[in-house]
Amino acid sequence: MCNPLAVVTGISGGLSAIGTAQQIDASNKKAVQDYNYQVETRERNWYQTLSIWGAKKNKYYQDITENDLAAQRGYSQAQVGLNKAYSQAIQDNEKSLINYFQKSGQLSAAGKTGRSIDRINLLDIANLERQAGKRQFALTQSFEAYKANIENIGRKQKSSRNQLFSNVAFAPVPDLAPPPPVTQNANAALFMGLAGAGLSAYGAF
Repeated sequence: MCNPLAVVTGISGGLSAIGTAQQIDASNKKAVQDYNYQVETRERNWYQTLSIWGAKKNKYYQDITENDLAAQRGYSQAQVGLNKAYSQAIQDNEKSLINYFQKSGQLSAAGKTGRSIDRINLLDIANLERQAGKRQFALTQSFEAYKANIENIGRKQKSSRNQLFSNVAFAPVPDLAPPPPVTQNANAALFMGLAGAGLSAYGAF
């Protein structure tokens, strides 16, 4: 004769085992979905990071080129300024020399001689030498200013290069991959639950 308590115990245990297996299966699916979402998000973020990194590198190379061109323009302008100073000094020396010879020739043509003329000639030569000395001093100052300007341009160029490089010094590194989901065996849980329910029913019987 069938024991009602055994039947109820077996059915209840079986339903509980099935419910537990379904919960485990749903939990496994949720864990896998969460994992896949994390993997996709990580991949999307990585591609976006690479895109930004590529844009930064392109801008870095453009800025480096512009920095070099700016330095070259500065060097050229400094050289042009120095060349003008030298050219002006040469022209001024030529004018002074021409004026000296013209004045000296006029005195001689006028037939003037003697110590006063010699003294005038000496004073004119001394004046010519003073003017040449002033121009030489001015050229020396111009050359020193040129060198200081060149060094300043070089320092600015190097400083700007270092600052630009700091923006791309470190390449991006992808985040750590999310750990794979830990799932449970729903079939094993169902089997064990049904076996337990059967043993409970048998015991009740």
